[in-house]
Amino acid sequence: MSNPAQTEKQIDDLTDQINQINTATKALQSNTLNRRQDISNSMSQLNTQKNLLEKKRNILLTRNRMLQLSQDRNYYKQKIIYTLISLIFTCIILVLMGYTLFNRRAN
Repeated sequence: MSNPAQTEKQIDDLTDQINQINTATKALQSNTLNRRQDISNSMSQLNTQKNLLEKKRNILLTRNRMLQLSQDRNYYKQKIIYTLISLIFTCIILVLMGYTLFNRRAN
């Protein structure tokens, strides 16, 4: 049999090893908890950025649509202006033609 001093030394060694394992386990748990918190914070930031990006995308789509409507209205107004200018020129040409025809008949 072993002597009591050896047995007590083995018990002390095993207790020290158990304490070291417990300390390492606590450190790993703390590290894991810190990692989880970091991941949670990163996910929160990503969600915030995603929401912000979506809002900006919606604003951009709205502004693009407003620009398109403005361009369409400008194109329509431009067509009206060109039509009016062509009508004015047509009237001027008709007046000049009438004037020349009436002057020839009068002579």
